[in-house]
Amino acid sequence: MKANHSDNLDNKSTDGSRPVILVIEDNPECTKIYLALSQSLGCEAYFAADGAAALRVLDGLTRLDLILLDLDMPVMNGIRFYNHYKKQTTAHEAKIILTSSHPFAEDVAEALSFFAYVPKSRPLNQLQEAVVLALS
Repeated sequence: MKANHSDNLDNKSTDGSRPVILVIEDNPECTKIYLALSQSLGCEAYFAADGAAALRVLDGLTRLDLILLDLDMPVMNGIRFYNHYKKQTTAHEAKIILTSSHPFAEDVAEALSFFAYVPKSRPLNQLQEAVVLALS
């Protein structure tokens, strides 16, 4: 797996053989865990620390299968990212799994028809199950 930081935007064409995941998360520990999970599932993963950086990453992707999205982030939060994403994306509609500890995260995920909501407090295997289901 090639984990690309949001500031490393030079190499973002996917080879098409592996699922592509974009992790949008500002917590470095969570990012590390999500990228390791992506790697263990054989996915190509990219990440951004906020919604604005994620929109820049999206500009260079030719394929995107899944977004792991946090709500509370600096610069541009998850809801603002989603609003921009829905306006700008026509080429790829990725499934979104909301991963957040925000008190209203479950309501947000339901209101915006996200694929799933997995609280950060849940065991990693629950997120893995949601990712596998989203990619199947």
